[in-house]
Amino acid sequence: MLPTPENLAAAGKQAAARIEAAITAGTQAGTQQVMASVQESTRQLTAAAAALTKAAESVPRSVPVDFLQGWRWPTGLALGPVLLVLLGLWIGGAFSGVSQVKYDSQRAVAQELADERNFYQTQIDAFGKDMKSNPETRKVVKSYFPKYVPLPPAEAK
Repeated sequence: MLPTPENLAAAGKQAAARIEAAITAGTQAGTQQVMASVQESTRQLTAAAAALTKAAESVPRSVPVDFLQGWRWPTGLALGPVLLVLLGLWIGGAFSGVSQVKYDSQRAVAQELADERNFYQTQIDAFGKDMKSNPETRKVVKSYFPKYVPLPPAEAK
């Protein structure tokens, strides 16, 4: 038997109703899946926020600093080179109580005495060579001409 337009219309309405019911059911299932996923994400986010808050609360807001602990090493590092420079200056005579003018005059006197010593020592050595000396004459020369050592100058006041 051939379908009539009324049968076709009824069958179309039934098919459309089934399709709409399937779409509604599929949409509801998809919506439920999406809602479950959103709820799980929200739960995980809430748990992570709670863990982060707990961790942030466990961090101390201030740390007590003991300034005297370990002070030797940085102090030595800071003062060591300064003390070495001061020691070098002290050895070099930068902290001497003698004025520069007095030092220069004493240095000139010392140079004159050194020149005088060198002059006499040269003469003694020349005399010893001119004598064609033997060990006996060298003893005599040394007894008459001991090594020249000038007396220290009297301190000027």
